[in-house]
Amino acid sequence: MPVVQLRKCDVPDVDFFEDSDLFQLLWCPFELDHDYELVCAVFWRKDAEVVAPRSGHPRLSGVADNQRIKHLIPQSCGIYPERVTEYPDGDEIYELVGVEEAERIRASIMSVDLGWAADLRERLSELQEQLADDEPRQEPLTSLSSFYFSELSTCRGTKVGGKPPFTGSRGVFEHFLTLSTWEFDWGSFRRWIPLEDQRRFALAGEPLTEKRLYEVADYFRRLQEPAGLQIGRTQRLHLFVCRQESPWPIHAYVYD
Repeated sequence: MPVVQLRKCDVPDVDFFEDSDLFQLLWCPFELDHDYELVCAVFWRKDAEVVAPRSGHPRLSGVADNQRIKHLIPQSCGIYPERVTEYPDGDEIYELVGVEEAERIRASIMSVDLGWAADLRERLSELQEQLADDEPRQEPLTSLSSFYFSELSTCRGTKVGGKPPFTGSRGVFEHFLTLSTWEFDWGSFRRWIPLEDQRRFALAGEPLTEKRLYEVADYFRRLQEPAGLQIGRTQRLHLFVCRQESPWPIHAYVYD
């Protein structure tokens, strides 16, 4: 089943295999037959050599309506990539910079001007109360996890590139692609809903708020799950490649 196709010109900051300029990811939607693992296949091609592209998904011999696999058959949708800046997860900062610098970061977060976002101010106020009761030995950013996770940390939706590599038995694997069931949630919508959609559904003269999202929930769900996928328990599939071998081995699994 074809899942995603990317052109090199869409993601120029990400290396493709050799002189290919077209990336294609396919997987088998019958995860039950593979011990609930998503078996993936990657193809690196040249766009100019694709002279007779398929017009749709291959036929699945009458099983396309099978409830067992519908959640792994993506709906057709366009991809409009944009560059974003990611920051480490809250639970990574303590290990990356140590106690003193993490304390400074926490102080900076607590002094953020939240402006119009009343629901954010309420959330941060609750966090300040929690911090007042924290024991000194507690890791500095633990009580900020909700606010930092939603508003300031990594992209939780579909993305190409980013994330650190990991070392496997065959070498260093680098993150290439994450596919996500949800592009954002109720805590992170301000950061990841396109501004055009935020302006479209906000009340006149006001920013988009959580309360307003509940009023347009049907459209919110379509924005949130554009491909209609449900990827495992953690809702994300991460694809890694090892650029030290040829052709590049892939490592794909669902984890959070």
